[in-house]
Amino acid sequence: MSQCLPKLFVEILELRDRLGSSIRDQVRPPLPAARIATLFQQAGVTAPQVLIDLYAITDGFEVGTRFIGDMRLLPLQPAITAFERWMPILLEHKYPSLFPIAEDEFGAGYGALLSLSDADPPVLSLPLQCGTDQFYDSVTLMFATLAAWLRAGLKTAYDAGDAAADEFDRYCAIAKEFNPKSCYARSV
Repeated sequence: MSQCLPKLFVEILELRDRLGSSIRDQVRPPLPAARIATLFQQAGVTAPQVLIDLYAITDGFEVGTRFIGDMRLLPLQPAITAFERWMPILLEHKYPSLFPIAEDEFGAGYGALLSLSDADPPVLSLPLQCGTDQFYDSVTLMFATLAAWLRAGLKTAYDAGDAAADEFDRYCAIAKEFNPKSCYARSV
């Protein structure tokens, strides 16, 4: 397991504590390796190593917990359910295969790209009406970007509706720094 992802996850929890927006009590416990392998196998997903590592750290968050933006980090079973819901839509519109890892209350979210043989693939938006776009250059960089936003004290990182108006430029600049291939890099 990469040592980077567990350290980033712990740092994110600590930063949220310091910012007065603790989510520590909403963290679901990690899944055993055998359970992770079984769930991915039953869904027909060849999971990149970073997703296996992620679910060995935590099985996501409870419903309603804002982890990144207005999205919660999905537990593996709901992520598989979302994958099964999204797969026909993605295929129909010739979008790449994505495994949902974060989702908002309306079903929009982020997915890890499955069509590459990358251990830590890019993270793209799940396309409701507006198509798909790359938001993070990898799953680990999604966590690193979130940690950097939190270090900068940006509420936009976990609650877009409660953010100060002047945060957006700093938010985009940090995202661009960590993710030079993303839509943030093209928009700033």
